[in-house]
Amino acid sequence: MDKYISDFSLKDIIDLESKDPQFLSLQKAWNKISDKSKDKILNQNLFLFLILQNWLISYQIAWSWENRREEFSQKLVQDRNIISRNLSAQKDNINRRYDFLTTSKYNKRIYNIKKSRLVRFNKFLEELNRKDKTFFLNHYKNMEWLLHQISEIMDRPKYSKTLTFTIKMFWYWARIVFEQLIIYPQSIAIPIDSRLKKIYEINTNKKSLNKAEDKKLIKKYFEDISQKHKIPPLHLDSILWIDYRKKIK
Repeated sequence: MDKYISDFSLKDIIDLESKDPQFLSLQKAWNKISDKSKDKILNQNLFLFLILQNWLISYQIAWSWENRREEFSQKLVQDRNIISRNLSAQKDNINRRYDFLTTSKYNKRIYNIKKSRLVRFNKFLEELNRKDKTFFLNHYKNMEWLLHQISEIMDRPKYSKTLTFTIKMFWYWARIVFEQLIIYPQSIAIPIDSRLKKIYEINTNKKSLNKAEDKKLIKKYFEDISQKHKIPPLHLDSILWIDYRKKIK
């Protein structure tokens, strides 16, 4: 693992992230939205809010993440005008998003529990000034503060997988929208999932039993790698997700 990671500079990782199908799919969606937008700032804020909202309920996905990602991108473009009108009129997005959950091919599991997350997260929308061009730019510049806000609203720990992955995806699309590159903070943990557990087991010859102490050991294992190679955890996650996992299949 050390030798593999040492072959990557931070620039290499940024280049790799630019080719990630998740990045390219949302870039395509944003281009379609922004090209036809009459109110760039409104749609910019709308787009970034929906990214946060979507990834807070993206768990227990059916089939592949690639299918889920493409379904979301298509729906985002398709419903752009409806969503924009609602946001401009200070209306929430809960019922529309819930309808999408119940009809989704890939994310309809436990949709009532996910709806409760939508309701809870709507507090963030209430604080969003729809026409403020600096609202999300400020959050992009301070992702630790964004994570803190989401953690407080959702009543979830900052290191929880769904929250840290939400920040990861927000970064992808804030980078697209603002056309600025801001490095992930070192303090935001890598999202520990089954894929990282497998990588941990392969590289340590230790079996993870999914207990609390095992999760702490896995988290520390990747934190140590991140510190040693001076690669923020979420950028480390990009290498492992986009490239390394293919090599260990």
